[in-house]
Amino acid sequence: MTDKQIQANAFRKGLNQADKLPGRICIKLREELRRGLGGLSPQALWYRADGNVIHTEFERCGIERVFRDYGISNPWGLG
Repeated sequence: MTDKQIQANAFRKGLNQADKLPGRICIKLREELRRGLGGLSPQALWYRADGNVIHTEFERCGIERVFRDYGISNPWGLG
């Protein structure tokens, strides 16, 4: 995978923004992402967050929806 592909598929930036949300909101966000991506383990979610998997268009829409529900408009990138 190229650096450009990794950057385009990583959503670490969004998770970093979620970590700044109050209370347990970031935990709920991660749980929704894991369920939405097929019941992933926490390790598999981090692997995807680091951009090591090319997401389908359906997965990208789902990831964006979860972040948007928590007020994060642009989750993409390693940020």
